[in-house]
Parts: sequence; structure tokens; C-alpha cells
Amino acid sequence: MPCIFCMVGNIKQYLKSVGITQKEFADKIGLSRPTLDSYIYLYENDEIIPKERYEIIFKKLFGDGEVSSDEFNERFKWAQSLLSRDYNYGINNLDTLAADYVSLILKNMKRDLMETNWNKDIYTFINCLISNYRNENFYVRLVEYFIYLNDIRGIDEIQEEQKPYFANIYRAFRSLKDNPIKYDQKDYKAFIDRCNENHDKKVNAEKDQRENIKKRIKSMMNEFKNMGIELDDAELLEELRKQIIQEKISIDGSDK
Repeated sequence: MPCIFCMVGNIKQYLKSVGITQKEFADKIGLSRPTLDSYIYLYENDEIIPKERYEIIFKKLFGDGEVSSDEFNERFKWAQSLLSRDYNYGINNLDTLAADYVSLILKNMKRDLMETNWNKDIYTFINCLISNYRNENFYVRLVEYFIYLNDIRGIDEIQEEQKPYFANIYRAFRSLKDNPIKYDQKDYKAFIDRCNENHDKKVNAEKDQRENIKKRIKSMMNEFKNMGIELDDAELLEELRKQIIQEKISIDGSDK
């Protein structure tokens, strides 16, 4: 889409011609006047607006040059609706693609959850997937398998490292489809053993976490006691929370 105003400028005059003051425009799209002025300057000079969502909005509103007041007002309502959505969902600080995905997922979830027979396990799995896919490559491959299978992505994009996963997953699902009641008892036992193994890991991790917290609280109590300070339970928990947050900040900072 060509940037007409990059050549002729005068967005402010155009806003006036469609009956919208600069203050009204800035207020309705959540910008201060100085920020609006800087965005207009950048856009008119064919430079990139630093916040991607506003770059998209400016292209929608001004990319075709001057349109009728009615057409502009429709586009302006779209922009306000988009920004309102991001604000209401608390996703206005995400990049545009991430915000759009959150909105789409929430919309689909809301529609599904309004039905009486929604499946709790589906949402438990989705949450598990989001929480663990960065550390478990198989989750990613399983998702990619269904994306290619359903023609969401072209098979010419399949990489060599994906092929063994896709072949084995397909064989497993095809076997289930052809004969869903047939299975090997050894495979089922191996599955149960893995379930028990994961359960034990979780129990031990929770136990270790509890012990670690106890040690930290005891050490903290002694530190404050040596300074002649007695903390109640709420104060101890607050101090522990502050320590954990500070540790997280230090770790995140060291990764940058």
C-alpha cells in the first residue's frame, strides 16, 4: 500500500477536514499529543513508527491518502476497537503477532467454554503444552505434525530432523485408526512405568521445594533475629517473596 501522505504530508489538516481534532484523535488511540506529533512526523517522512501496532493503524488510516469522512470514521472505529481489545486483554505491550494470537485463542476458548460439554482435559493439555514446550522437543514436533497434516504449512517446508518424528507419529496414529482396540501389553506397561516415574519426579521436586523454602525461612529468621528484629508470618513471607523476585531479576539480567 503506497504511503500517499509520505509524499504530500499534512495529516493534521486531513484530520481537521474529517471533523476530528488532534486532541480527540490522540485521546481515542491512547497517545499523548507529543507522541502523536512524533508518529505523524515519522509517518509523513516514510519512517517506521516504533510501536508496530500504531504503524499498522497509521497505514490503515492514512495509507490510501484522503478518503471520505464515512470511510475514515469506519477505519477509525476499527483502530479504536483493536486498541481497546489489546488493553482489555492486557496484551497491549506484546508485539502485534503475539497480541493477535492471544485474542484469537481467547475468542475460540470463550466460544467453546460457553458450551456445556467442554473438555477440561483439553485445556489442561494446552496449559501443559505452553508450560513445557520450550524444554520438551517432542511437544513441538507433535504440534508441527498436525500443522503439516492439516495443510496449514506446506510439506515442502519439512526439515530433515522432523521426518523421523512425523513418520513415527503417523504410524502410531494410523495403527490406532485401523485397529483402536489392539495394543501390546508391554507397551502399556511401559506407559504406566513412565507415568509412575513422572509422578515420583513431581513428588520429589515438590518435597525438595518445601525443604528449600523451610531452610530459607529458617536462615532468614536467624538473620533478622541477630539484628534484634522479630518478624511475623506475613512479614517473613513478604521478605521471602522479595528475595525470590530479586533473584529472578538477577538471573534474567545475567542472560542478557
